[in-house]
Amino acid sequence: LALFILDRNHRIGWNMCYTIFVIIFLLSPVPHKIRDITYLQKSTKEADIIRLVNYLKDDSKLVQGHAIASLMLGRKKEALPFLIPMLRSEDDDLRIKAVTLISFLADKTIADEVAKGLADKLLKVQLSTLMVLRQIKAIPQLIRALNDEDDFIREMIVLNLKALTGKDFNYRRDMSEDEKREAINRWQRWFEENEHVLE
Repeated sequence: LALFILDRNHRIGWNMCYTIFVIIFLLSPVPHKIRDITYLQKSTKEADIIRLVNYLKDDSKLVQGHAIASLMLGRKKEALPFLIPMLRSEDDDLRIKAVTLISFLADKTIADEVAKGLADKLLKVQLSTLMVLRQIKAIPQLIRALNDEDDFIREMIVLNLKALTGKDFNYRRDMSEDEKREAINRWQRWFEENEHVLE
């Protein structure tokens, strides 16, 4: 910007700024990491997948974004065992990335692990977890989660269950605790009787 202001010929000033930016960018480790991510996207080796997942922890948002895109576009289900531990990370941003990626890669085999995200302190992680559970049709995990203490999360679970099954068993926020337990029991009984149909 200073070069632009000092230079009377605007075109030369902008060109100079752009050239300096490109030189600084090329000297940084970011382009090398992005090239590495592009290579890793094509690989199915466990060590390469671990390296790719570890780029989610990089300081550069650009590198993190490329790693996320690579995992999503490559549909790397092999990354799931390395993403699931990130759901328990102290880093809020990393948990959000992990649950988002899991939503693209998950299946019912990891539903119990994913369901633990409903107990997260961040609403964004809880809602993303609900999205994953709905996407993989994890009905038993959603029914168990109806015992959540948070009324809003319970309401969201009921909406997801209703979307998946067409049933709500008259579960309402203003019910007494006994009535809520009975509604949850009705959900559970219904699922046990209809599980074979839902598979």
